[in-house]
Amino acid sequence: MMYIEVVEAKFIKDKEIFIVFNDGNSGVVDFNIFIKKGGVFKGFSDQKLFEHFKIDTDFGTLVWSDTLDIAPETLYRNIA
Repeated sequence: MMYIEVVEAKFIKDKEIFIVFNDGNSGVVDFNIFIKKGGVFKGFSDQKLFEHFKIDTDFGTLVWSDTLDIAPETLYRNIA
């Protein structure tokens, strides 16, 4: 069984990030869908915070600070 991991990610504009996964699929995720859910994702409303993400190579996911991340499977389901 293959685990989905983020291998590349690039900020595009506003709340959009282009993401490449380890299986070769790629696309843009509009993070406004997460902001609408509220909770910890309200932090994405801060543009400076949103643009400063990194890839956690241990888990293949995107992370913002020590407390905010999104599972690669969730990102994968939301690529356009």
